[in-house]
Amino acid sequence: MKKITLITVFAIMLALPFLAFAQLEIGDSELPETDPEEMINTIANIAFGIIVIVAVAMIIFAAFQFITAGGDATKVQTGRNVLLYAIIGLVIAIAARGLVAWVLGQFV
Repeated sequence: MKKITLITVFAIMLALPFLAFAQLEIGDSELPETDPEEMINTIANIAFGIIVIVAVAMIIFAAFQFITAGGDATKVQTGRNVLLYAIIGLVIAIAARGLVAWVLGQFV
């Protein structure tokens, strides 16, 4: 039950900033034309930001697992695995963001 509550709290924390975009007013005119490079950069930046937030939340969760382990080997191992996977995810996100920047620099 605690894990479901923790996941729900993190999901709400991640979703709240997107409510601010609901206040945008486009107007009655057509949507402004956007450059494909700008659109790809915006999508990549948003995805990267979300991944970084999730990775930091998972690192905090891993630290919580270590602190509350109390000598329990399974909790320590769980914390170690969560920390390892969060760091791997962060490295992959950084590499993917770099790849997007490189591809845009080469082809656009």
